[in-house]
Amino acid sequence: MESDDTKAEIIAATNRALAKHGYSDLSMAKISEEFDGSQSLLHYHFDTKAALVEAYLEFGRERFEDRVASLSDDPEQRIEELIGLLVDLDYYESRENMAAILEMYGAAERHDGLRRELREYDAVARRSIRETLEAGQAGGVFDPNVDAEAVTRLVFAVHESAFLRETVDDDVEPLKAALERFVLSEIRE
Repeated sequence: MESDDTKAEIIAATNRALAKHGYSDLSMAKISEEFDGSQSLLHYHFDTKAALVEAYLEFGRERFEDRVASLSDDPEQRIEELIGLLVDLDYYESRENMAAILEMYGAAERHDGLRRELREYDAVARRSIRETLEAGQAGGVFDPNVDAEAVTRLVFAVHESAFLRETVDDDVEPLKAALERFVLSEIRE
């Protein structure tokens, strides 16, 4: 149990270091500055910065999955909650952390582990949207003629746009309004 607690503390220290330094300037030494334990303990649990960042992303994905699991079972309410989660981005602790994640997306082209973890998060988000739409179609809440995969891609694209906007000016309300007007109103039966 102590090992799990230590790893959780290291992930929290990584989160703080990312907020302060961003991904490109992140180092094991900078994470260690945010960690109550020694740098050798940090290295004991994670051999490299890459392994630690991958664990950080995995933790974030699992946290996102937990948030999704807590949403309503009613497809109509669930899709609105999902859109709120994906467009409001309130599961990120700070704008600085979001900027660090954006840096990771940029670096993923050259780092297989980053790419794998970021793709997995993207897959979880897309699957959550698609499954909610399909459940609503099966339950007669959403139009069965709507292409659930196309709507999923559109909602996810708006999520990505919100992610970019949030790091610059935090004005995501027009994006939510557009989804409501042009997507949600069209999929309802």
